[in-house]
This record gives sequence, C-alpha cells and structure tokens, in this order.
Amino acid sequence: AHNKVWHVQVKGEDQNFTNTCIEQMDDPLKAITTKTAHLCSHLKRSGVAVRSSLFFPRVIFLSPDCRLDEELMKRRELVSH
Repeated sequence: AHNKVWHVQVKGEDQNFTNTCIEQMDDPLKAITTKTAHLCSHLKRSGVAVRSSLFFPRVIFLSPDCRLDEELMKRRELVSH
C-alpha cells in the first residue's frame, strides 16, 4: 500500500491573515522542482547563458530545531542545517 502524505500550505491576502484558506499540496518539493525548471527555461529564452546541469533546486532548512521525516532527508533537493 502506498502511504500518501498531504502537506498543508496557508495562504493569506494581507499581513494579518484575516482571509485565509488551506490548500493541500501533493508534493511541495516537486512543485519547487517544477518552478525551478520553468525559471531556467525562462532565463534561457531571455538570453541568459545558463547550463541546465548546474541549475537545480534546493530547499534549505536553516533551523537546527527543525525535525524532518527520514524519507524527506533522502531527497537530494532537501538540505538541512
């Protein structure tokens, strides 16, 4: 059986978060990877000399108190403190 984990993202329209909604994201790391690929493509189309092999996404957790799931720690896109 495949264990599907849902992550929660909170969005607000102003600093006080008076208008909030909760959106479920299947895989936030995949979303970041996709956005990074789109950014690389955009830069190339704009004439920037970017080598795809050197342009890869990383999510960095700076807090030493942050505890991450062991499966997440295996992902190359994730770097912890």
